[in-house]
Amino acid sequence: MLKAVGGKTCPYPPGIYDLKNLSIPYVPKNFPFTKGRIYCNVTLTEGGVTRTIGRGCIDVEMSYFDTERPVVDWYDKTAFRYFILISKRLNRQDPRHYVEVRIHTLFTMSNKFKLDFYFYQFLTNRYRPSFVEMHLPFCDMMQSDTIFGPTMLRAMGDKTCPYPPVSTI
Repeated sequence: MLKAVGGKTCPYPPGIYDLKNLSIPYVPKNFPFTKGRIYCNVTLTEGGVTRTIGRGCIDVEMSYFDTERPVVDWYDKTAFRYFILISKRLNRQDPRHYVEVRIHTLFTMSNKFKLDFYFYQFLTNRYRPSFVEMHLPFCDMMQSDTIFGPTMLRAMGDKTCPYPPVSTI
């Protein structure tokens, strides 16, 4: 088990999780382009076998890491009851789109649950692969990642890693 950060520990048991108003801090030195797309593969390793359990993408404006038009392309119905991404603006003055993640997991979210992020740059009217990739075991991401980790920890509230099967992140 990983050490607790902010009272939270990993792995998280299966269940319903509802993460609202996620906004990711933008670090210009990490993303040297202004418009792009992030593809994400979600994998789960059980009994030495790794399988893809979800796939999606989000268009981003890197000037403030705007997450517009999130899409879940596919998810494994044996791992999730549902997996929903929603993007919304909180008000007209705030240019950011905030992401809501609503999932019902049927497995315990621990380091066996891995997220792979692939960043694509918008060049000559096409999304082209950039050199930025992130491959993160879930609980390690919650504890040590500087881009997605703080946002996820804040959204999870008093829940601790491992997360049990529940719905709504």
